Amino acid sequence: STGQSIAWGGDGKGIYYTRVEMVRNSNLYNDIYYYDLEQGKEIRLTRHLRARDAAPSPDGTKLVFVINRLGKTRLAMLPIMQKSIVKERDINWLGEDSANQFETPRFSPDGQRIAVGVRQHDGCKDIWILDSQGNKIEELMHDRAIDGGAVWSTDGNSLYFSSDRSGIFNIYTYDLASKQIF
Repeated sequence: STGQSIAWGGDGKGIYYTRVEMVRNSNLYNDIYYYDLEQGKEIRLTRHLRARDAAPSPDGTKLVFVINRLGKTRLAMLPIMQKSIVKERDINWLGEDSANQFETPRFSPDGQRIAVGVRQHDGCKDIWILDSQGNKIEELMHDRAIDGGAVWSTDGNSLYFSSDRSGIFNIYTYDLASKQIF
């Protein structure tokens, strides 16, 4: 695995992860794979898309992930119809190509929101909340701390994330109602 994250499948029977492949001895491509724990089998889901950081929706019907092209990133979603290589036409694009560098998108427990790490052009690395179509709802912080790896609490009321805001990396909680960090 070479991506920043590994995500359990919604049914707990497998994991999604990223692998890097060298193509024509010079091009590196990230692609998303699924490992079926019951069958002990690796299944490739994308080919040469520079796709990474996949995570399934809570109901197990969709997969959100990041595509990187020409120095820009874009969030994408695809239906999890079967475990086989998807065609680009099957991808639902969330927003446009962006100079912001997206990472580790994660669905909320109800599947209506997505938390995503964002490195912005001003150097800030923060966490945003998007709706299920990729539209920004809220920027949770905008500071010099390096924040990322956000995951939702089971009730969807807060996010757990990693940050160096104290000078060293620790795990924090962001309460969405009070907008407080603990």
